[in-house]
Amino acid sequence: MNNVDLRKRIKHIVVATNLSDGARRAHAHAAALAKAFGATVTLLHVDEFASSRLHAVETADYQKPSVQEGRIREALADFERHGVDAALKIVEGLPKAAINRWVRANGGDLVVMTKRNRGPLKELVLGSTTQRVLRLVSSPALVVHEEDDAGSDGSLPSYRSIMAATDLSDNADRGIRAALSFADVTGSEVTLVHVLRMPRMVPLGASGAASAGGMPHQNLRVYRSTAEAQLSKKLRELGDVRAKPLLLIDTNAGEAICGAADTERADLIAIPTLGRTGLRQILLGSTAERVARIATKPVLVMPRPFLEHFATIDTET
Repeated sequence: MNNVDLRKRIKHIVVATNLSDGARRAHAHAAALAKAFGATVTLLHVDEFASSRLHAVETADYQKPSVQEGRIREALADFERHGVDAALKIVEGLPKAAINRWVRANGGDLVVMTKRNRGPLKELVLGSTTQRVLRLVSSPALVVHEEDDAGSDGSLPSYRSIMAATDLSDNADRGIRAALSFADVTGSEVTLVHVLRMPRMVPLGASGAASAGGMPHQNLRVYRSTAEAQLSKKLRELGDVRAKPLLLIDTNAGEAICGAADTERADLIAIPTLGRTGLRQILLGSTAERVARIATKPVLVMPRPFLEHFATIDTET
């Protein structure tokens, strides 16, 4: 299989930032990817209190108190020390809408953001700015935890191992191809993970096997062997020998994927999103959004419009 060359598609990385110390945790990842893809970088700061005259001003024209100016210099220096040129743009408005509007208007090919964990109930019902942006943008987004320590020693992060999640559906093929194409650029190994979700009334032991009183062991073995066969078949169809399969059994796919990423020492989780909208999305969220919310690893969320580039496989040898 010949994957899509993402170096030709990801040429402009947009880093959504509020200039805080937490937001700067994403800068090392953005710089590393800019060097890998040969992409330009724009630091996009949304000022909710800016007057109309500050709309889309250049870095040199933006006048703020010394604290703000210092944060701007520090943010730009994060990229300069790695030899990456970054421009600053400041726009006005509500962050979730302003970020999406600017990215669409200015060709943002990859959005990089940090996330904060503010408590399960608030995140579930309201969602953070990061989660809301994920629901709007049509570009892939890299979500980095604000406590991520990448670049703390002055080096850039590397992505030796990528965990690519799949539900084995036809649409998921595109997500797998996208993850493999990303791995082509970053030189990563790929683990293809599928979660066999069991009903919550089925007790599971620590080993993932059904406990006494739950689903009969023989039925679980059938489910497991069927899923393993599907996963192996998917890898054969894709024809990429780098990827290794990993089957998990759990009641919650998002938590299982994040736990496996920690156990397997993955450097990045890649997951496609179905792009649900409306009340169901707000109350329940997708597996992709759940993973982006709870993972300690950086998460590459790949929306449906981006995955359209991977709708077909080039079978020429």
